Amino acid sequence: MTIDSRIWQGVLAGLAFGAVNFWLLIRIVRGMVESQKIKPWKTFLSFAVKIALLALTIGLLLKKGYVSPLPFIAGFTVSLVLGVAVIALKTSKNSPENP
Repeated sequence: MTIDSRIWQGVLAGLAFGAVNFWLLIRIVRGMVESQKIKPWKTFLSFAVKIALLALTIGLLLKKGYVSPLPFIAGFTVSLVLGVAVIALKTSKNSPENP
């Protein structure tokens, strides 16, 4: 039994976009946490640009039919869940309660 290539393309595109989205979120939040002086307008602008570019790119991919919507959403969701799980595992390993 083989899976249609459009399904794999959708899943892989979703995984890639989810991973990039998660990486950008981590960079923005880390910059906010490590900054001595947080500039609210800069943080807002970072989030707004990230969301706009992500929405535009995903919208074009789905509207033009380059990827199937359901596999794309599945891959996007899986990448975000895996990102959160990895961060949670790293945090729990580094916590003082778990030597």
